[in-house]
Amino acid sequence: MLRAIIDIGSNSIKMRIAAVERGRIRVVRDETEVVRLGRGMSESGVLSGESMRASCEAVCRMTQRASLMGAEILAVGTMALRTAKNSGEFVRMVREACGQEIHILSGEEEAKYSWLGAVDGLGIAGDAVMFDSGGGSTEFVMGSECEMMRVVSVPVGAVNLSERFFCVYDSPIKKSACDAAIAYVRNMLTENHIEAFRAETSSTNATTHNRHTEISSGNAAIPHTHTGILSGNATIPHRHTEISSGNAAIPHDHTRILTTYTEMPHAEAFSANTLPQTVIAVGGGAVTMASVKHACENFTPSKLHGSILTQRDIVRQIRMYASLTLKERENVIGLPASRADVILGSACIILTALRILNAPSCIVSINGLRHGLLIRDG
Repeated sequence: MLRAIIDIGSNSIKMRIAAVERGRIRVVRDETEVVRLGRGMSESGVLSGESMRASCEAVCRMTQRASLMGAEILAVGTMALRTAKNSGEFVRMVREACGQEIHILSGEEEAKYSWLGAVDGLGIAGDAVMFDSGGGSTEFVMGSECEMMRVVSVPVGAVNLSERFFCVYDSPIKKSACDAAIAYVRNMLTENHIEAFRAETSSTNATTHNRHTEISSGNAAIPHTHTGILSGNATIPHRHTEISSGNAAIPHDHTRILTTYTEMPHAEAFSANTLPQTVIAVGGGAVTMASVKHACENFTPSKLHGSILTQRDIVRQIRMYASLTLKERENVIGLPASRADVILGSACIILTALRILNAPSCIVSINGLRHGLLIRDG
């Protein structure tokens, strides 16, 4: 049976269509449209008429494609629709335009299903932390492959952070703006007690498994010698071809992508008994940064599943994005032009999350909310 999940976010609308058979999920189609439903919400608290119309049209196009394929459709809304004063108007607009109902998820529901999707197939042994950074919020979950132990939704995402700190696009971003954005994110994460997601130091948890180095924790702080993050001029490769999905099934053998402790940056900051726990990054920002790291000519998320992003990778990209105008960012290989104006915000959130978690790196998963909802329905 084919099922389609449409995820209506603050920055983009995504659809995954998959065959769900006896608990197995085979992805048939993935697609994303960046329409910025949440644009301007940080100031007004309402969805603009233009953003609602563009988003409604995107939902209707996806609904039509899924219906033609004979898929059962579930459309869900996240941060923008949770918080907008006029979200009911958008729900009615979509219903009247194409007959599709929208279920608005709570922050906890969004985190739960993002977690289910993120850990599927990664072979995580022991506890792990996942964060899903979207356009309007970032969800954090601590748990194991079998259960969730802690869930927090923080109202900071790439769109609202970019609107607050990076609204000038015709010139490079000043170092002071980047530092202020990172300080703001750190305050938001601290206020929501994200530091409690750090694994406790335990020699019994520092166990090496046959798939990857098991990650237990530590309170050893990662050196912050890169607090000042702007320097140098980046060389910009020619424009890549944008986007999209592909019919490739999601790989289930991830032995190739898990790093050992000794290969991690900042390894000297951790003793054998204080290895950082597994951290999984979900969301378009993390996937895009992996695409830029690997200089992907064609942005194909399915090929980036399981990639490793280190703090050093992220700092390097922050420096590059901040040194460029918006038009120059649009020419970076691996970066879809539609994400050029918010990628710096995404990078600041991801870097700060890793610092708060004392994690030198994270595993990128393309399986988030939509995949988790497919698992639930399967």
